[in-house]
Amino acid sequence: MGYGLALAAALTLLLAGAAPSAAACELLCPLAGTGCPTPTANKAFSLSRWNPTKRQFFAHKAVDYSAPRGEEVRASFAGRVEESRKGPDLGNLVVIRHPNGAASLYAHLLSRSVWVGARVKTGQPIGLIDNTGASRGDHLHFEYVERGPIILAPGRIDPHPCMKDTFKGVLNLTGTVYNSVCRANVPVRGTLDMTVVFGRNPILRARLRRIFGPSCFSYDYSFDFASNVEYISPGTYRAKFSSDADTTVIDLTFDEREFKLKAKYSNRHHFCCDSTNGASNNGPQAGEQLLLASDQASN
Repeated sequence: MGYGLALAAALTLLLAGAAPSAAACELLCPLAGTGCPTPTANKAFSLSRWNPTKRQFFAHKAVDYSAPRGEEVRASFAGRVEESRKGPDLGNLVVIRHPNGAASLYAHLLSRSVWVGARVKTGQPIGLIDNTGASRGDHLHFEYVERGPIILAPGRIDPHPCMKDTFKGVLNLTGTVYNSVCRANVPVRGTLDMTVVFGRNPILRARLRRIFGPSCFSYDYSFDFASNVEYISPGTYRAKFSSDADTTVIDLTFDEREFKLKAKYSNRHHFCCDSTNGASNNGPQAGEQLLLASDQASN
């Protein structure tokens, strides 16, 4: 007789982060493709920078992130679209007002996909990279202010230190699974240690450990896996890993209030008894399900 295990879990993983505030800000990097590397001197936030277009020194209270034309730009934090228009200097631009009163500006866009009054979620696409307005070279012009108007506002701050693209967290798992060979519920515990990086080619790296037993059989195993993170819908992503024995799916969503990442974990695992125990490899059987719960650990 063969047997299989079907694992399913609805878990919440709170990954470290805090909402932008007057004391400190935390923003999702707006470029999923190229990421937000430390800008060079001529692209960084500056109180006096040479402007090659106007050929004089100006304050540059923004950060310029180089990126190829057509790359997707996403909202760094949830909020409501305050402006969506084309201007002579900043070209196609979008301004998002966030719930805490801060605002972010995205300029020199090829096109805009959100309009005034629309609500957007963290990570939602809002436009494409280009070089519109008074600009040289394809890039994203990004500004951030903690209060009040943003365009030409004296209170704009350097947004680059706010950029966050890596989230980490650990879940402790507990539950039971019905084993058809033991004809009993078998205790299961484990841990899921995850790192999610939203940069060039967003990726999830994880180490999963599960311990079955003690019971008529015991099983302790762990494995590392990595998976590309796929955009699903505004503020939601998915990572999937498959092997001969496992199919693991992790759905990721942003906590819009606290800038934390939540994960919903589901897994299906199959294996059969050893033939020395009188079992044959008949494949997984229905009705054997593991329900895991977590203690919502975070770090």
